[in-house]
Amino acid sequence: MNFKKKILLGVGLLLLVVMVGVPAFLMFKGISQFGSAKEELNRSVTQLRSFYKKNPFPKKENIDKENKNLDEMQKWFGKLVDVVTAGQVEQVEATPTRFTTKYNDMRNRVLALANPVRGAKMLDKDNALGFSKYAEGALPVAVDVPRLMQQMMITERLATVLIESKVKKINKIMREEFDSVSSMGASPQKAVSSSRRSSRRRGGASVSKKSTNSIKTHRKTDIYEVQSFSLEFSAKEYIALDVLNRFSRDDLFVVITGVEFIKAAKDLKMPGSDDDKVSKNDETDAVVVEKINSEPPIRQQRRVSGPAFDMPMTVRVDLDVYTFFVHKVKALKTASD
Repeated sequence: MNFKKKILLGVGLLLLVVMVGVPAFLMFKGISQFGSAKEELNRSVTQLRSFYKKNPFPKKENIDKENKNLDEMQKWFGKLVDVVTAGQVEQVEATPTRFTTKYNDMRNRVLALANPVRGAKMLDKDNALGFSKYAEGALPVAVDVPRLMQQMMITERLATVLIESKVKKINKIMREEFDSVSSMGASPQKAVSSSRRSSRRRGGASVSKKSTNSIKTHRKTDIYEVQSFSLEFSAKEYIALDVLNRFSRDDLFVVITGVEFIKAAKDLKMPGSDDDKVSKNDETDAVVVEKINSEPPIRQQRRVSGPAFDMPMTVRVDLDVYTFFVHKVKALKTASD
């Protein structure tokens, strides 16, 4: 009897411990978590209060340092503006007749520079350098003259680079033809006849119709404008590379947008053939090219070097000329002061 009572008493005590101990443990755990959350919250509040009490303005030492950095950046910005605008060509106000006079003077200067001696053929006399309609005596519209003057002066600079590089021949200089001819210019009959003569010229004046060239349209932003030109000339490879290098270091802000090489001869030819023995004084370039292309070499005989292989090729260079509005660029510097 006593044994059964002890068992029942033990079971009852165990149940009592379970009923009291488990809730007490859970309550203690909850209170501990609440205490941890309260401590974290108090730390956050303390940190926020410290931020709120801080001085929002930088220290004088930091202000002086940033002002010094700003002055240094403005100096570099000023130097950059001076570099990119040093050699640029601005638009010039002029009358239509004044433009025609200036254009003829420019054309004569370029011809004299390209053909310093009689018989030189770097530039044909009938090459209008992109201004074919005005070479025939037409007058531009007055509102187009400032930009035409700018294009004309840029064209002279570009042609001078080709001449100084000693290209073999200047075929074309093309520009974006935005302008229209004044009704006071050449008569319709003269314009028609001159266009027919121009179409018969071999490698003469540049293309005058917009649909026949790939010149980009004029682009203008708040601080600069871009005008596109295309040059086509004949030269050997090292001369063409020299032209590109000269443009890269020219005072004009020139960006090359495309280069195309059209070779007269095949890239591969036979060694030991008559091509190596041909003297430039003996036969013309056309004869040499015909010999190179007449017999295609076999695989074992292909070669890409030799005097006869380095023939003049037709090169087309598309480029953009940037003109910066100096007063607007400098206004950006003033606004940052």
